[in-house]
Amino acid sequence: MSALIPSVRLNVRPTLQKSYFTSELFVNAARSDIDNLLSTFDLHVEGQPRPYAEFKHVWVKEGWSLVHLYIWDDSARDEYFRTLFRLFLERINQDEEEVLQIGALFGLYTLYETQAHIQSLHRLENISIPIDTLQHLQTLSEACENPEFTPYILCILNNFLSNHVFHIIPDSTLHPYAPTVLPHSFIIRKDEENRALEKQRHEGNPDPEEVAITTTATTRSTRGGITKSDRDRTGRAKWASLNDWVDEIAPKLGMQDMSGGGGRDGAREEYEAAKKDVLDVLPVSVEELAEKNALDRLKALLHLSSSPSTIAQTAVVVPLNSAEENTGNDSTSRTGIMSPSEGIDTFERVMLKTGAGVLRDQWEDTANT
Repeated sequence: MSALIPSVRLNVRPTLQKSYFTSELFVNAARSDIDNLLSTFDLHVEGQPRPYAEFKHVWVKEGWSLVHLYIWDDSARDEYFRTLFRLFLERINQDEEEVLQIGALFGLYTLYETQAHIQSLHRLENISIPIDTLQHLQTLSEACENPEFTPYILCILNNFLSNHVFHIIPDSTLHPYAPTVLPHSFIIRKDEENRALEKQRHEGNPDPEEVAITTTATTRSTRGGITKSDRDRTGRAKWASLNDWVDEIAPKLGMQDMSGGGGRDGAREEYEAAKKDVLDVLPVSVEELAEKNALDRLKALLHLSSSPSTIAQTAVVVPLNSAEENTGNDSTSRTGIMSPSEGIDTFERVMLKTGAGVLRDQWEDTANT
């Protein structure tokens, strides 16, 4: 009978999920490896006339020359490198020693430039960097305590900026990355969870719900081998961990009671004032070119869509700035619901009629309401 069973061979290469590279398993290990790399560089660079040559020697010695060969799947490889770039950048701050910051910059540059230039391997073209980190790098290049590092810092910054490698994102205090914190997920180990529950019981102040569920829950496991009481304990532990994290992070973000509206006082006014300052100094030619490029990209996306019928049914909100297009009775109505193709046509007509500043006018109208 065994000869009648067909042999199935899946032509699928196993790969890691993207979430693995933002989890505790990868992030903690990567941070430890980066720390070892920078510490070794710090020990060997003192007195060296060519610091970057010494860094490359340490890079190879610590095994980083093979870092590009670990992940081959495009999706996983993209998240893999984004996380590594982010971990190197987090070491570039005022609290770090200057040598370690420069070592992190060397590591970021080496990791980016040694990417493969072949079609079979995915390559990241940009590095997301918070604007305050970029400003700190520029300050570091101008006021470096070790003058032998200055030419290397300037060369790396010039290379990144001239080739448009840096994708500048908002200030790091605003948590612009996704996910906002690393690691993004954690492993709850069974033995640690059980020890915590036993400690709570021995202290004489057990959770009544925990006692009730523990004594009444069935020992019959689910298909995955997990009992109902296990799931209940895990759920309560995650909920308690989430509440503790919110209580810890809320004061750092300046968050107030969410029932009272939340947010920092005057934050919206500061943002609108800063945005108005940017719009005041933005040349009209640059604004016109940006809106034209945006319109061209929208047309290209609509043309290349593989399912036009689906897109035509999708409702979008677009600005209606002309009186002939705003047919609503309410004078405050400034938006309409239409398909993407209609929205693109309306955007183009308004641009031809009013010139540059379509998005500026929309923002000003919204800010004044």
